[in-house]
Amino acid sequence: MKIPIRFSILTIAITILACTSGFSQKPASGKKSDAQVIPTAKAMGTAESYANGKINGYWQFNHFNDDETGTYGHKTVGSAYDSVSNKVYILSDVRNVLVGNLVDSSDLKMTNQRVTLNGNLFLGITTRNNQFRLLGAIQPEWNMGGIYFSDNGGINWKMSAGAILVNKEIRWSTILEDKDRTILVLTLQTVSKASSKIDIYSILKSSDQGESFTELKSWPEPEPVKLFACKPYNTNTCYFIRKLTNSNAWNIRELDVNSGNFKSVGLHYTNKTPGSFVGTRIGDTTYLYAGAAGGGFTSKDGGKTWKPGAIRERIAAVHPADQKILIESTSTSWITKDAGKKWEQLRWWEKVFGWDMQNLQWYRNKDAQWFAVLNNDFGAHFTTNYIDSLSWRHLNTDNIHQLLHNGAYNESTDLLITCNQDRGTMLWEKVKPGYYKGHTVTKADGLRVTIANQGNSYWYMHYWNTVYHKNYRKGQKEKVDSLVVDISRALQDTTWYTPPMQPSWKTGEDAVFLSGNSRLIKLTYDPYYNSISRMELPFNFKDTTDEVLAGLSTTKADPERMYAASKNGRFFISTNLGKTWTRSLFKGSVPLVKNRPWWGPYGYCIKTAPDNPDFVCWAGEGDSTNAFLISEDGGKNFSAATHGLPATVNIRDFAITPGGDFIFANNGYVYSRQDHKWYDMSGGSCPNGGAINSVEYLPQQKIVRFFTYGVGVLDFILKN
Repeated sequence: MKIPIRFSILTIAITILACTSGFSQKPASGKKSDAQVIPTAKAMGTAESYANGKINGYWQFNHFNDDETGTYGHKTVGSAYDSVSNKVYILSDVRNVLVGNLVDSSDLKMTNQRVTLNGNLFLGITTRNNQFRLLGAIQPEWNMGGIYFSDNGGINWKMSAGAILVNKEIRWSTILEDKDRTILVLTLQTVSKASSKIDIYSILKSSDQGESFTELKSWPEPEPVKLFACKPYNTNTCYFIRKLTNSNAWNIRELDVNSGNFKSVGLHYTNKTPGSFVGTRIGDTTYLYAGAAGGGFTSKDGGKTWKPGAIRERIAAVHPADQKILIESTSTSWITKDAGKKWEQLRWWEKVFGWDMQNLQWYRNKDAQWFAVLNNDFGAHFTTNYIDSLSWRHLNTDNIHQLLHNGAYNESTDLLITCNQDRGTMLWEKVKPGYYKGHTVTKADGLRVTIANQGNSYWYMHYWNTVYHKNYRKGQKEKVDSLVVDISRALQDTTWYTPPMQPSWKTGEDAVFLSGNSRLIKLTYDPYYNSISRMELPFNFKDTTDEVLAGLSTTKADPERMYAASKNGRFFISTNLGKTWTRSLFKGSVPLVKNRPWWGPYGYCIKTAPDNPDFVCWAGEGDSTNAFLISEDGGKNFSAATHGLPATVNIRDFAITPGGDFIFANNGYVYSRQDHKWYDMSGGSCPNGGAINSVEYLPQQKIVRFFTYGVGVLDFILKN
């Protein structure tokens, strides 16, 4: 997968682009207030009750240790360091706070699973009384865009006075190591006046370690600009590069923190656009580097004059104690040890860590020693010498923050398989309840998986239209087979297209069905020849509906039964495993389904009760009238079941308990058949941040299992 790279606000180089914030807040106030306090989250394992007491249980993270792969962890994007206790705080990709010790293979623990930070503000500061404090901008569902601080590692959060951000986004921040430990936060507001967008930048200042903020400087920029900010290491000075569109000059400015004014340092004439900005001060010399496409520039006099050089566009960091060492952030990583004269690729980088650097920040510990914390697609890592591969240590082998696109589990064989971002499809072995160790089956981006053959095989998809098959026998060597299926472009999607895939429930048959084309595709594994056959079933859905298939279901309750839906909402029933089909009698409003040109499961979700093939549910995108339909006569007729759902609904997956008594959906709601109503399961100790991509109900263990993008495999363990 490739989500666009995000930089934590501790990154020295940051691009300032004009965009409109989604925040909407009340006007800011400079008065200190104790009102805005985020309550402490309940601990995982706390008893929870939903649906008017009909559902009782507790939430539990599953822990995954995948150190057998040699490439630990899952994507992180930022860091903060507590020099008092020598702990490091890590920001996961979905903006949860994790904490760990600076030791090899440390377990990162989530400090508060209910808090989701905005990725553009994550700072750690030691206060005057030698106490560590975290600062962050909590996502709008909590505070409508304010800055908060925490004095206990992220467990409790309190809003900073004067820090409600009215239609503003945080773009950059830093800490000045002066006597006040001043914090600076750069924000951006985009407004429209007479059909012209005007960007209003402002700098907020805190001289009390984040307890309150005042506006230091505000200025409009009516022309589109590139604006970069940098506080070089070993200084208390902030520099800015401003370039107007269609101009051939950079205006280099220095900020006077006390007055809030900018001093013009100089002009640098070039038609190039800056792409990064880093610096450090060694002795009496301030070295600044501005990256640009085709070669950037170097300054040795604090930005007054610049010389061209081979300074690559995306410089991630300069070594605080050696101005000649620069590192570039791309999908792979390059380093120069002579200030850009010669660059070499870190060949060991991908093998050790993976790829796609998100953030690289240097910190000084209590012994005045510099060390670096790296965040990338394969986790969090630290070193005292980042050019030495053997010096790097991994922080997060115990992953509760896995990034999953899909997952599946079979109780009869205890087969757990996950489709992970970047890490590929992974197989897990239970060490004890809630703890697993595993290995990568196939590298790349795992997108969709289905368990077949009564739990004795699994089929999975990566991009490039490839479907893989593996036998699953504990203690036996697995056979690997792959088949390229031409299903891209069926819905004008990309090679990330992952259509609904359902297993055959016929005893002894190892097969899956793929929707997405005009006809249903069946893939069957032959154990004798160790091969896969591909067959298109005869019925042509596109000839009948003018659209391809976008939803499919088989059911364990009746191995011959199948349900399907075309992209334009025509529902079909088969009682002979897809050989013939009849159209549903239902003529009412149906859910919607859209093209998904990215990763993850696509299409309608159709499922039956595990013990009743006639109880069938049909979901998709929609509104409060049609997003979820239930049939109790095998799909002939449906009725809307949306009472209690939000007005706009997107249900991509759900799980049904025996008898259809309860339905657990991926949007965090549960449906009570007795009440004919949906109930919200968020709040309490339910984790926040991760998006649920698939849901399963485990009847033997009485567990609802959620496969999430961001908080791994999450279980709700039922107690009634």
